[in-house]
Amino acid sequence: MSIRNDRWRFIKPQHGELAFIEAIDKVRHLLTEQDRELLSHHKVEGVDNRGRIILRQSPALSDSLTGHSKAIKLVSHALSDNDWATGITLRFTEAPVLSSSPFKMLYLPPAFVSMTLPHSKSSRNEFTRSNGNLSLSILSRKKIGLPYGTFARLILLYLTTLRVTSGERRFRISDSWRDFLKTIGIAWGSRTRRTAQDQLERLCSSSFSILSTFKSDKTFKGMYITDQWQRSPQGIQISLSEKFFILSGHSVVPLQTKIIHNLRHSQLALDLYSWLTYRTTNVKHPTLIEWKSLEVQFGSNYKRTRDFRSKFSRVLDDVLEHKPISPVLSLLPEGLHMKPASAADMEWVERMRHVAHKRSL
Repeated sequence: MSIRNDRWRFIKPQHGELAFIEAIDKVRHLLTEQDRELLSHHKVEGVDNRGRIILRQSPALSDSLTGHSKAIKLVSHALSDNDWATGITLRFTEAPVLSSSPFKMLYLPPAFVSMTLPHSKSSRNEFTRSNGNLSLSILSRKKIGLPYGTFARLILLYLTTLRVTSGERRFRISDSWRDFLKTIGIAWGSRTRRTAQDQLERLCSSSFSILSTFKSDKTFKGMYITDQWQRSPQGIQISLSEKFFILSGHSVVPLQTKIIHNLRHSQLALDLYSWLTYRTTNVKHPTLIEWKSLEVQFGSNYKRTRDFRSKFSRVLDDVLEHKPISPVLSLLPEGLHMKPASAADMEWVERMRHVAHKRSL
């Protein structure tokens, strides 16, 4: 599945910590004071068997990392340039709120699985993602911006799940932002509250267009996720649009809450897990998806395909550690090779879809 090197297997944690400190010192002149403070909050746990320094980070700091990814990359390059390690991998400590989720299963509409939201913040107000004969376009107001990142994905999961489990278009999603964050598995804090509020506003104010092309035929669907949302003393009120209500009531993709919570720090991991579950029932024969196609579907402005390939391979390893429902996978030089999933896995997905459909009526 991936290349491993026994050279790193016996490196002690203290050696990894020393290498991390040395790497920070090497690029200190390129780091801001905030960068150095952020890096100091990471605990070095050792070196994995691929030679990457393992950093343990609190979920409360996960949003901070997005704004300091350049610092992480600089330190990672210093490690590899000096042959102290091959890079950095981040691990997140589990938040105690995870066990409080009222949902055993979470759901997504297939269209938002095969074509994903943006990974990072963009100055543009239009985004397009393609997958075969399908294309998703998102248009936002310039003053608000496009939805992106892990919070947008978790909120979309939560809204879809509420729709499936309640069968309603209108509902109060929480009495407070604190309760809302707790429900979607994110530690409470002023930064996380602001991010959740911002991403909910971006999701609810953006328009989504889905274009399906088959030979000379084209089908276009345009919609908003909500007709209205507001924060009041009575809580956070949501009214789903009729089109999203219909879309999220048919053949939703069932996802295990525990796996979503374990992967919630990475938008690519969330996308891959959802996609693997979705593909479980529609891979009927051995299929090769080339790297270029995968990059179009999952990429986020990588300069080189090999950079995307490296990131994809690493995150796929992380996802598979949680043993998700999935087709049989092999990474090849040409791309990702898929074989049909086991009969038991396919039956599980179909059964969960059937249960969700009955509940959503």
